[in-house]
Formats: sequence, structure tokens, C-alpha cells
Amino acid sequence: MNAILPLSTPLFPRETATSYMSRLAQANGVDAATLGLELDVVFQSVIDGKSSSLRKLAALGGINDKALSEWTPAYLEKGTYVFREELFHGQTIRSPKVRGCPACLKADVSSGNEMYLRGHWAVPHVTACTVHGHPLVVLWHEKVIYSRLDSAAKFRAIEQSVLSREYDVPHRKVTPFDYWLDNRLVYGPTDNWLDGFSLHAAATFCHLLGHSLMRHITSAPSRVEKEDRWMQYELGYAVASKGEAAVRYALRELQELPGGPSDGPKKIFPLLYDRLARDYADKPDYREFRSILREHMLETWPLGPGDDLMGEPVTVRHLHSVKTAARVTGIDTRRLRKTLVAEGILSDAMRARPDAWAVFDAQKAQPFLDTATVLLDAKAFQEAMAMSRSQFNGLVADDILVPAIPADVKAIWDPQVGIALIERLLEGAILLRQAQHSWCQLSKSAARLKIRPGEIIQAVLDDHLRRIGNHADFDGFSAIYVDHDEVSAFFGNESPKALSLERFAKSVGIGNPTHLKRLVTHGDVQVTRKMNPRTRAQQDYISERDAAAFHERFFTLRTMAVHYGATWLSDVSAYGSK
Repeated sequence: MNAILPLSTPLFPRETATSYMSRLAQANGVDAATLGLELDVVFQSVIDGKSSSLRKLAALGGINDKALSEWTPAYLEKGTYVFREELFHGQTIRSPKVRGCPACLKADVSSGNEMYLRGHWAVPHVTACTVHGHPLVVLWHEKVIYSRLDSAAKFRAIEQSVLSREYDVPHRKVTPFDYWLDNRLVYGPTDNWLDGFSLHAAATFCHLLGHSLMRHITSAPSRVEKEDRWMQYELGYAVASKGEAAVRYALRELQELPGGPSDGPKKIFPLLYDRLARDYADKPDYREFRSILREHMLETWPLGPGDDLMGEPVTVRHLHSVKTAARVTGIDTRRLRKTLVAEGILSDAMRARPDAWAVFDAQKAQPFLDTATVLLDAKAFQEAMAMSRSQFNGLVADDILVPAIPADVKAIWDPQVGIALIERLLEGAILLRQAQHSWCQLSKSAARLKIRPGEIIQAVLDDHLRRIGNHADFDGFSAIYVDHDEVSAFFGNESPKALSLERFAKSVGIGNPTHLKRLVTHGDVQVTRKMNPRTRAQQDYISERDAAAFHERFFTLRTMAVHYGATWLSDVSAYGSK
């Protein structure tokens, strides 16, 4: 049993064990690490919140060990800590930036106490003091954890600056989110809908939802300053605290703002969609939040093959919008809308929505769409499929696109055929934000390899090419990207059993390949015309038969030396010439 130190100090409200150990060490004239070594209470074990070390430390200070552990994070495994019965990753609760409330620190000194660290200051979602309304500020930044959490020495260094108000910033109103978060840390979960989730996940969701809701205030939520992040927490909490129905309503309201499905969910739900779809895709704590957003999009978004839903490719279209149906049928949106209303396909609730968001059941409407489809002329078809004239002409020449009827009239192109082709090509496609690395638009990849676009398309349809991209900034055929390296490897997998003119010239000792090319041009050297497997261009090669014919007719200095077993230089030297 450890004896109480002659010089001890009381434990203050919400104080962490590291803060207490640092103050206790200071009272005894040493730093925290030295105190730990001398009294067998290793500072690292206190940092990790080990119960045995906390009991020893409490005994040395003459305080209650349970009170000491209440506001101290305890390390579990794999970088995870438990704090106030909630799980946090070490990157969040053990940040190199130590934050605090200057007003609280000044109150410490004015009451005759030392400055100390409160445990809740380390929670990243805590942005202000609920007592003073003062935003938390960075007190110090230290990468070495021992120096960072030996707080007594740090407070000595900044005490005068804190007292002279150098750390003060404008106060703000304490928000309902601030109070909810503080009460959750103190008392635990209540009957609030958000209290059905882990604290970190619930607070993170408030921030993500609030970030998206900033679209009601600004067109660029990402430009909101970091010190104003508290507003995003509050916006999200104001909705999420009312429950799932309120969250779903807020998602629908975001779709009333400028922008449509073609802009992608990342723009309609900034940060919220990207984090739930990717960063937190495998995090169980966010499963219900992901489910809400996914179900909402299934119910309101006209998603089809080639689209991405929460990181998974869409393979079947469940909903059409007036806009997507107009593209499939070739009918003007205004006329199509009237027809859909007359046929009872477009519900009353959808009639007030813009064409991009006015959705209906795609499967039930398919028979009507089949009969309503009108054939388009070439120009209208190209516009509907988002392809250039040259792209269209190339696909027609390759028999990828075939007229619906004999070409004795102008309108001979079926838009449903074009849409079906695009959807087949985009099945399982990777959603691209930017065309980085080897990603290349399909037609451009074909042009670079000097092959027909139809050859690449057929390879995709035959499942020979797997890496297909769907560029988020484009629509239709223009959105189809391929991995140019994969395409090059596929179409260039057979090397010709012959040498290029350059390689053959080098092998026979012709220093300048141009001389050999001149002999070829004048018909003095026979060659074989073959396709270059990488560029797909016709090119002259020297086959084994061509090489034999060359050697029968010509000698170079190198081939002569090989033939006679002696170089011309040795023969000249034999005659005494220099």
C-alpha cells in the first residue's frame, strides 16, 4: 500500500489523472515522469488509464481512486480509448493539440487553485464551455505525449498569458447541442433519439448533417471556417434530436435547393454522403445513419445502371424521373409530363416537382414507355446520348449502333437502344470524381491506340475489360471512361514475330536507321507490313524471311566480319596500314 505523500493536492472537478499526477509531482518538486519512476507509478500507465496505476496514484495523493478514473480516458486496444463509458479513437481524444477554456483557467487561479485539465476538453465535439460560453482554444501543441500531458509545466509557461487575456476570443451563445453533449458526458444517454447511438457517432452525424444543411445558408458549405463548426453541429442537432422522420424530411428539403440528381449526391448532401458512403462504410456505429440515407435515395432518386449508391453499383433502375424518361423515349419533357399525368403514372405529389426530381416506378411504366418511344434523327440522338458527331459516326461504322428502320427517313434511331448500350457499358462502373492516372474517355483511348471505339466497346461487352469508369461530371456516352493501361495491355498482348526497322538496323550495324528505310522505300529491301500492337498503326517489320533475303543480297561491315571471322580493321592492319 502506497503511503500518502507529505505534500499532496486535492482532485478538482472533471480533472484527468495525468493532470492530477502532474500537479502532484509539481507539489513535490519533480516532473510527472520522475515521480512515477521513484514511486513505481509509471506515467505511461497513467496516460493509458490503467486501473492499478490509478489506484496507486490515488493512494499517494490521498484521494478516491474512482473519482480519479471518472474523467480519465482508458486505453483498450488498437488505438481505442473508453471515456465516460463511450468509445473514442486515440487520434481524436489524444490529439497533439491540447484545448481548454481560458475563462475556466482564470477562475482556477482566482479561487486560489492551480490551473488543471478537464477531461471533457479532449472530446473533439466539445467546442465551447457550457459554463462561460467561451470557445475552447488551443493551449499548446506538443507531439510528444509525455510532455503534452505533463500539464503543470505547460500551465506555468502560459499562466501569465492566460491571465492577461491573450487566449481570450469572443464568447458565443451556448447551443442546445453543447448542453446535450455535456449532459451526455455527465449523466449518460436519455430518451433523445440520438442517445440510441454511440456518442462519437451521434455527434459526428450531427456535424455531417449540419454541414449539408449549411446549403440553406451558403452555396459553399466547405468554406465555413473551422471556428464556426459549432453552427454545423447545432444545425444537425436541431433536426436529428427530433428523430428519424425529421432527418428524412431534412434530406427531402435539401433536394428542393438548386441542383439535381445529375449533379450527384456529393453535391446535394455535401460531406454527409461521402463520409457515410466511404469513410464510415464499415463502421457499425454508423449503420443506421447509412441506412436512412440509402433508403431515402432509393425512394427519391432516379438511379440507373452506372450510378453509385453508397459505394455500391446500381444494376437495376427502380425509378424514372421525367427527365430520364424523356431521354429514353426521345419525347420532349413538357409533352411527356402531360402524358404521364394523363396516364396516371405521375402521382399528384410529384406533379409540383421539377423534371429531374419528379419520379415514378420504372418497372410499372416500362410498357407505356415502350409504346411511347419515338425515333430520333441523328442530331437529336447524339444530344440525348451525350456523344459527339464523330463518336456517333464511329459507333455506326462499327455496327455498334444500328438504325431501327431502313434509312429512307430521317428519324431512324431508337433512344432506348442507345440508353441500353450505355447502361450495359456502365454496369459495375467505378464512380470517378476526377480522371486521374490512366483513366481516359473511351473514344480518346481508342484514338490514342489508333483503333476503333467499337473494338473497345466490344471488349467491354465481352467482359475482357473490367476497369470501367463513370465520370461524375459528365452524362451519357461522354461519362464512359476506361483504364487506358488495361486497354493497351489487352490490345497489345501479341507482339509480332519480327523486328522493327530500327531494331534490325541496329542488329546489323547500320548506325542510322534512315539509310535502311531508304532502301525499303526504293524497293531494295523487302519488308512485311504488320500492325503495331500498341499503336494499332500499320508498320514495316523485318521478318525472318525478310532478314534472310537481306543477308543474301547485302553485307554490312558487321555481317561481313561475322561471315569471314575477321574484321575489316584486322585485314587493313595485316597489310601494314595504320
